[in-house]
Amino acid sequence: MNLSALNSRNIRLYLAGNLFSLNAMWMLRIVVGWLAWDLTGSASFVGLIAFAYFLPTMFLGPLFGVLSNRSDVRRAAIMVQSLFLTAALGLWLVQHLEILGASHLLIYSLATGTIMSVHGPVRMSIAPRLVASNDIPSAVNFASIAYNVSRMTGPAIGGWAIAQFGAGQATLVTALCYSPFLVALSLLRVRQAAPKPSKPGFLGDLA
Repeated sequence: MNLSALNSRNIRLYLAGNLFSLNAMWMLRIVVGWLAWDLTGSASFVGLIAFAYFLPTMFLGPLFGVLSNRSDVRRAAIMVQSLFLTAALGLWLVQHLEILGASHLLIYSLATGTIMSVHGPVRMSIAPRLVASNDIPSAVNFASIAYNVSRMTGPAIGGWAIAQFGAGQATLVTALCYSPFLVALSLLRVRQAAPKPSKPGFLGDLA
């Protein structure tokens, strides 16, 4: 494995902070699925919640992919993580107030799915801009490993947190896990994308 990207302070900060954020994202998937079943006892509703997560990405992901290439990607990443944190705290609040209903879970899932449609393009755009050009393959490898490992560890930690502390406390702890990545992002120095010799326009980039 090419370890050259780890020589960069930028990528080390990014990976350390992103470890918390990615696990939080997958932990909340488990918490929300658990809440959906606990509230309704309906497998169909649990499936609807999962569908609501992915529906926005199907339609909005390509649009945000174009926008992420035209934006300050560090600011976009900070915005995405702030929205994840706000949505998770909102979910915790309705649980804390004991007013959580099926509609809250559906709204949360659609909102989080919309944020995820921004998160994907931003996540894939930022890592290559944290290192020198010759270290980009190494940076992309590490970012991919972190994402795929979190798909296994996040649900496991989420299930353990529900069993140990209950869904409400698990939601709060998970929400706070977005904070370390926000700190890391504020410290990063991101290389701007090289300007294109000619701009094909938004629809051209989308195509």
